[in-house]
Amino acid sequence: MIARLRGEIVGVNGSQVTIDVSGVGYLVACSAQALSDLVVGKEATLTIHTEVREDALQLYGFVGTLERELFQLLLQVKGVGARIALDVISQIDRGELLRAIGAGEVHKLQSLKGIGKKTAERIVLELKDKVAGRVTDSLLGGSIEVSRTVETAFDDALEGLQALGFPRKEALLAIDRLKKAGFSLSPKSRDPIGEVVKEALRYV
Repeated sequence: MIARLRGEIVGVNGSQVTIDVSGVGYLVACSAQALSDLVVGKEATLTIHTEVREDALQLYGFVGTLERELFQLLLQVKGVGARIALDVISQIDRGELLRAIGAGEVHKLQSLKGIGKKTAERIVLELKDKVAGRVTDSLLGGSIEVSRTVETAFDDALEGLQALGFPRKEALLAIDRLKKAGFSLSPKSRDPIGEVVKEALRYV
């Protein structure tokens, strides 16, 4: 499985680029963000998602692992294939996409080219909890010491929002607005961090 390619960009055709790695040319379908950084004749590094089918092996290129993770998250939605997922990633920045999913903004997703109402609804329905869960998993698996107590859930959620790519100032404001809105957690909550993040995404 190919996860990363580094080499010279030798050709660009629409959203596809050919990258020469040690004499082997790889054809990669790239996100708009990845394409914007590529120059023919210059060396580049692409984070890769490899899709293996019976009749082909297709590579998709991104600017980093977080962008690739969002692409892979979209692929989990019924009816969303690689082409649609790539189009979505190319039309909206990571923060806006996470905000739309977490806040359940179906209309925001529906405004994207190629995304109808039913697909937008499925994206929100199937990914809303996974976005929050991804934050919790990231914190628990990283260097941040996470407490599952209700008292520290807001502080941990602040770190989680920053892990998603939101500036600290925006994350702090979102948490503050959430508190002022009267949001409260059950002491028996199984994932307090995820719940706070999911609700805070409405305010970032």
